[in-house]
Amino acid sequence: MLTFVGGAQKKYDVVVGADGVHGITREFVLGPDDPALKPQHTGVWRLPIKVPYKKALAAMGPEFLDPNRPCQTSWIGDGTYLQHDFMGPEREVHITAYAVQSGEYSPDAWASLLTPEEFGAVFASSPLPVCRGMINLIQSLYTVQIAGISYMQHKPARTYVTKNAALIDDAAHSILAVRGVNALIGLEEAYILSMLFSRASSKAAVPAALQAFDHVCRPRAEEAVRHTIQCGLVTIGRDQQVGLDPYLMGPRLQYHYKVLKESKIEAQQADAISLMDHLLMQL
Repeated sequence: MLTFVGGAQKKYDVVVGADGVHGITREFVLGPDDPALKPQHTGVWRLPIKVPYKKALAAMGPEFLDPNRPCQTSWIGDGTYLQHDFMGPEREVHITAYAVQSGEYSPDAWASLLTPEEFGAVFASSPLPVCRGMINLIQSLYTVQIAGISYMQHKPARTYVTKNAALIDDAAHSILAVRGVNALIGLEEAYILSMLFSRASSKAAVPAALQAFDHVCRPRAEEAVRHTIQCGLVTIGRDQQVGLDPYLMGPRLQYHYKVLKESKIEAQQADAISLMDHLLMQL
């Protein structure tokens, strides 16, 4: 039975929690005392903005905003990372700044607050004109206070399901946004779950469908979590073995990208169907 904000109550056979890293369904599935219930601040924050092309061009220069060569460009520093997406002069330029939190911080903090001057100091080691242009654009938008959005990370959950509920996407795990892998994993989970539900001929089959989903999707997601964390450490200059060596960054990132993009959805589907059928035979 679900109770909505307005007081209305409705009964459902199954609930799928896709309400994000700060959602409430995780507690329903794991319980209020589970050590993996609450996400923790990773010590890294990000700040995305969008600016008109002409404004970005004036601040960043033309080299990386060539109308004939739209692209995404990244700049790796010692504890910092700048990225801009340029899809053409008729569109806005997307800029995102990432940085390791300096000093002490609360593990529960949703944001890191900085003055424009403090923000500039964080990126003082990024001297290239295009990087300075991105920093200046952010400071021109936030003249009083800058709030970097905390990257929150869930501990691995012991399960993603109960007998009548399931967690998917950021409600279940915290996969960093590396080459769209976070979206890919969420789509895989939604597909597997819907496919299993389509095979459930009655409410009695729902627990078997959910157990099969957990068996197949949770290991895949947790593997993606580990690899995206490693990618994140490289791109923010904090991989202990790679550091800021550009000759080591490429091979390390390519290794993780290769693992992450190897979607084995057909095998997952077959494995999930096999387990669900086995569990149903035991009813």
